[in-house]
Amino acid sequence: MISHPDPFSAFLQTLNNEGYEVDVIRETPEHPVRLKRNGSKDKNGWYYFHLFKTRAGAVIGYGYYGDWRESDSHKEWYSIKEAAIASEDSVLFSVEREQQKKRSEQAKTQQQATAAKKAKAFIAGAIQVAEHPYLTGKGVKAFGIMERDGLLVVPLSNSGGDILSYQTISNRGDKRYLK
Repeated sequence: MISHPDPFSAFLQTLNNEGYEVDVIRETPEHPVRLKRNGSKDKNGWYYFHLFKTRAGAVIGYGYYGDWRESDSHKEWYSIKEAAIASEDSVLFSVEREQQKKRSEQAKTQQQATAAKKAKAFIAGAIQVAEHPYLTGKGVKAFGIMERDGLLVVPLSNSGGDILSYQTISNRGDKRYLK
């Protein structure tokens, strides 16, 4: 089996061809690398990239990437075709990929828990508002909307009512989510 001469460059080219703005690829243990895509001002794109060494010493690059704005944008990439991996290595490669995905999901769950904790603490310091010039201008009422430090705060919660995050809105209408 022959490994791609430079899996990093090949993955970089794939991402650039898909409209992701990235100059250098690096291995990502658990957390995704966030990217801009198609000239967006926000980093809605992401990727993970890993190397797998076969028992014969060949190196296989594999990654997955997508855009958080698109629910079906998750794509997988390999520096060689999976069918070209020797059967002994194929099993090890599959196990490593699954372990990496599991570590990534655990890291994501931890990030979400940390964000929820920050959101709850931030919202605890906010006060309910009955009206606000921004809301009046939009013609909407302040159902559940709060204010803190001159910003409107829109709590974001799940169906069980657990606060997961929030969005702030300035008087000018600039919107930001908890990062």
